[in-house]
Amino acid sequence: MNTLRNWTLLPLLLALAACSSTREWNPFVDRASHDTIVVLDLESDHPRVGRILADQIASELIRKDEFRQVLRSVPATPALVLSGAITTYQEGNVPLRIKTNGAAGQAAISLKLTLSESPSGYQATQLSLSQSTRMFTPDASRTGRESIDWLQRQIARQVAQEL
Repeated sequence: MNTLRNWTLLPLLLALAACSSTREWNPFVDRASHDTIVVLDLESDHPRVGRILADQIASELIRKDEFRQVLRSVPATPALVLSGAITTYQEGNVPLRIKTNGAAGQAAISLKLTLSESPSGYQATQLSLSQSTRMFTPDASRTGRESIDWLQRQIARQVAQEL
């Protein structure tokens, strides 16, 4: 009976652990009082990709229109600052993914981001996000949009939604 209960509780505990993300907001940072957000270049083994992805995130935040200003460098006035790193960057191979029916050639991006307050330096929240083509079955009619560029746009939208 105890073994059955342990096996029943295990998925529940794993689900709860997955839900307890690092997206908790620091109560000492009042998001509503900030109308400016800064998106810094992301650290990466591919510096150009870190800059491009930060540009895409800034564009999505502008499109979302929740902040009066979206900047790419820290101003002298108080602001929220988004910084972080690209922890996984796999360009993938669309033709290989089609040829192997998704068994190989996957593209993937993972980010670890920190939103902090400037000039106090208080950490407001942390985000860990991932996107991968693994969740999409190859389809010749839509594979062009499932490239690494498409994934970058998807993760930029996801960041803007999370903030």
